[in-house]
Amino acid sequence: MDSSQPSEHVLVIPRERLTHAGLFSGFRPYDATFARSVLDPAMFQFRSRDDVEYDPAWVQLIPYIVLTWDREVFHYTRGSGLEDRLPLRRSIGLGGHIRAEDAVGDGDAYRAGMLRELHEEVEILSTYHETMMGFLYDPSMFVGELHLGIVHRLTLREPMVFARESSIDAAGFSSVAELRRLSDSFESWSKWVLEQL
Repeated sequence: MDSSQPSEHVLVIPRERLTHAGLFSGFRPYDATFARSVLDPAMFQFRSRDDVEYDPAWVQLIPYIVLTWDREVFHYTRGSGLEDRLPLRRSIGLGGHIRAEDAVGDGDAYRAGMLRELHEEVEILSTYHETMMGFLYDPSMFVGELHLGIVHRLTLREPMVFARESSIDAAGFSSVAELRRLSDSFESWSKWVLEQL
């Protein structure tokens, strides 16, 4: 990063908030009590990404949006630039960091950031129904310990999804069974969600 540029500020919660809600590893199905604890706006802070990427006192909240149609799932290869630590891995999740710019007025910063990330990455030309699937956490490695994934499932009426970012490559819909057979090529969060679909 150019040191003359100000650091991006991203949404975090204190680690003790996650610890109090209940630490886990892998996929945790959605439940309202856990969600209220980790998505409580009173606990939200925006901190320098340069700092929190190396500080385990904070956990970054990352929306992980999964698009499904009929019995198929949208998937793609992550090119360089989308997330430097996840290069050339396949994924079924869209989304990314919630930024300070997403906190406008009294609105829901998490929701605004989730939708911004989705619309930056893909264009969806279909109506859809949204459900909350659960949460993702991988404390087995340092980068995983710093990020909590919140899984949103968008069930599309039609498979009309088009990549907007060049870092989303080889995109399309495939059956869950087919993607499970290719699970070794997917990032860990995607593997865990595929097991739930």
